[in-house]
Amino acid sequence: MPFTTAPSHDGPMKDLNITPFIDVLLVLLVLLIMTIPIMTNVTEVELPNGDGGLEPDPVINVVGLTPGDQMLWNGEPVDKPTLESSIARALALPTEPVLRFSPDPAASYNASAKTILVIKDSGSKKFAFDRLHEHKTFARAE
Repeated sequence: MPFTTAPSHDGPMKDLNITPFIDVLLVLLVLLIMTIPIMTNVTEVELPNGDGGLEPDPVINVVGLTPGDQMLWNGEPVDKPTLESSIARALALPTEPVLRFSPDPAASYNASAKTILVIKDSGSKKFAFDRLHEHKTFARAE
């Protein structure tokens, strides 16, 4: 019977040493096993159910613009000084009301910008745009 010997390794070894890889996997497995009991502990947190919480603003005032660029305060036509005084009276309330800006889609951009500036200069912190769905397309002035 002839005997064979293993070939000698004169060059670099071509096999990958996976021992460090297995060691790292074992350490991660031990860490996972140790942290599983920690993750199963429950901390009770009472979450809001949506019934209570923040009360809505008692007063919501609408600042509007007509197609003829007439300013409106809650549907009533007003001029600039009357609008400024109405906003000041609204801001003097114990809780600041929301000022909703609701221009007509055909109102001019210039009048809208000036009305927004009046609201901004009043110092109002609660401001919202109303009826945005009507402003998806702009009418051309002819």
